[in-house]
Amino acid sequence: MPLKMKSLIVALGLALAATTHLLWAADDNPVMEMSPIQVRGKVESEYVVKQSATATKTDTPLMETPVNIQVIPEQVLQDQRATTLDRALQNISGIVSNPYSVFGEENLTIRGFNTNTVFFDGFRIIEYGGFGVRNLSNAQSIEVMKGPAAILYGALEPGGMVNIVTKQPQAAPYFSVEQSIGSWNHYITDVDATGAVNADKTLLYRLNATYDTQNSWREGDWSKKTFIAPSFKWLISPQTQVSFKIEHTHNPYTNDNSQVLPYVNGQYLPYSHSQNLAEPAQNVITADRTTTSFNWSHQFNDDWMIKNQYLVNHVAGPGMTGNILGFYLPGSTDCLGNTVPANAMPACRTIYSFDDSDDTKATTLDLVGHFNTYNLKHTLLLGADYYRVVNVVKDVSGNLSTIDAINPVHPGSNPMVLDPTTYFESHSFTNSAGAYVQDQIKLPNHIDVTAGLRYQQVISTSWNSSYGTSPVWATPIPDHAVTPRIGVLWEAKPWLSVYSHYAGGFAANGGTDWLGQPLKSSDAKEKEIGVKTALFDGRLKTSFAYFDLTKTNIPVCDPDPAHNPAGCIAPIPGAPQALIGEVRSQGVELDVQGEIQPNWNVIVAYSYTDARVSKSTLAAPASNTFLEGQRMADTPYNMASVWTTYDIKKGDLEGWTFGGGATSRGATIDATNTFPTSGYAIWNAMASYHTKWGKAKATAQLNIDNIFNREYITAASPQFSYAPNLVGATFGAPRSVMASLRLEY
Repeated sequence: MPLKMKSLIVALGLALAATTHLLWAADDNPVMEMSPIQVRGKVESEYVVKQSATATKTDTPLMETPVNIQVIPEQVLQDQRATTLDRALQNISGIVSNPYSVFGEENLTIRGFNTNTVFFDGFRIIEYGGFGVRNLSNAQSIEVMKGPAAILYGALEPGGMVNIVTKQPQAAPYFSVEQSIGSWNHYITDVDATGAVNADKTLLYRLNATYDTQNSWREGDWSKKTFIAPSFKWLISPQTQVSFKIEHTHNPYTNDNSQVLPYVNGQYLPYSHSQNLAEPAQNVITADRTTTSFNWSHQFNDDWMIKNQYLVNHVAGPGMTGNILGFYLPGSTDCLGNTVPANAMPACRTIYSFDDSDDTKATTLDLVGHFNTYNLKHTLLLGADYYRVVNVVKDVSGNLSTIDAINPVHPGSNPMVLDPTTYFESHSFTNSAGAYVQDQIKLPNHIDVTAGLRYQQVISTSWNSSYGTSPVWATPIPDHAVTPRIGVLWEAKPWLSVYSHYAGGFAANGGTDWLGQPLKSSDAKEKEIGVKTALFDGRLKTSFAYFDLTKTNIPVCDPDPAHNPAGCIAPIPGAPQALIGEVRSQGVELDVQGEIQPNWNVIVAYSYTDARVSKSTLAAPASNTFLEGQRMADTPYNMASVWTTYDIKKGDLEGWTFGGGATSRGATIDATNTFPTSGYAIWNAMASYHTKWGKAKATAQLNIDNIFNREYITAASPQFSYAPNLVGATFGAPRSVMASLRLEY
């Protein structure tokens, strides 16, 4: 381990220990007993959740869970007015969330590994992107489990998982309506209603609805999102319940796929982040997402319970998007064959039409039992799951066009039109099934052991066709793996836990080598140690973790010219693949969350992550990515955030809440380790006033993000190997203001 890393671990560990010693006097209160599986975590205070089922599927106290898991409850989302996952995840260490475009999609990097898979109430929703940023108006909490989650959830990237826990029907009647007005004509209307349908309160309902319309600081961009989510719960008996939920999102928006920067002689040229070189009027996608879930559970007795869940998710997004293919300097020849005059820098463009969709059908079955053997207490989980995912892509390309980046005049030269002879269609099918067993054992001397094993099988196939050709089926590719997990946690005090954890990961690669043979699956192994505290009667929780994570058998383009004459600098679709050796990620994570004084809440997150290729069979110039020693893309060494609020309960300012904080990210680099991005810090603030308005509780709130109007980019990467002087980028939003008024009954 590098000396720098060792010093950092020691320093953070000593700081955490010192804080614990100064802030807490130990007591002998018994630790919380585990309860049956519930849909949502148990919220003990506004900023702290003490229990979660995400990491174990058994609703386990976080102080008894031997893994780094962080929970952002609803109150934090409300205080920060976090309407997108990108904003909410700034509160958690070791995770970068960047929408690929202004409204287009979300992309997560956790501990250096990239994924676009997000979980909803424990279900893995696989969407290949471009269907709009997800709605959070019905989120009860957002839970992030770090490290491989394969034992309970199957094939995933090993960095971790994000689970959005949604609001559930309640017996107590509640109604709220909130209207928000923000920068760039941003209007949000939220409605939340719940209660009992019948007199004996055995049939409960909940309705969440949102209308979210906005323009953008980016030229010509806009979004109009309608979201509605009715749900019902039927309490058939004290032991048996059934629930049903539908979520539907209708989201027409401009797909801004033209966030780019000119890059010449090793530096970015000045270029307005708000300028849009595409044609926004053409780049419109109409995304519709419908998720239907049906769940039932039965408690046989005080010790045994069964739970079954079924989910169908369909998302489709027909539309068009524009790509910028390159910048051309004065004196050169642009993509239309014209000589570029002085004081001009034309951008080459094209347009694509597509009609894509993703379908997920899934079911899970879990049996949970509590029993004793000798002096050992067991919580046994037996489970199985099945997923079928179908991805459909239908694309048509357009011609080339140019527009001057220095003085853009729309629609540019040679207006873009589609060429029907470029039609391409692809259908991919993935079936995965898994069975798992997990035992949580409470040993003497306050030692908890969590151990489990999963068997997973994945079979994938596809077919594709081009204009004027018949479909060509690929040979089905089967894959399977066994993934383990074992964690040991010592509850040294009711407020102090120390743990170690080992877990395996698995991802089916689905491709073939130059001989047409299926590639081996990717494997992952992680070792983690950590310390958790629950101070001030559990109102303030802290966690510190060190992790060492490796992923092997990573598929890349085969650089051998004998296998792949086209090469890997500009690989063609369907190019043969090869497996490189290993990517390794090491780091530390510190999270502090809760109440440090009465009415004073705080969230602090810090991470140091060193993620890079540790073993590789590739070499330059045949390949420019996944070379030994290269850092993983979009993963800063250092990330930190702080957020705090104070509620004034008496005096002249009674009813006011004031808060603010900052998010800081260090410099990053792209996958080729060529294009850097500078580090940045963003400051945010809020103020709210709570009062009674008739029978309603009224809350007026003002949020300001990026107070100092910092201009920054969150990620950069080469768009195309053949594109001269072009770097794709994700731009950060400038200063924005949002005012809201919420009435609760």
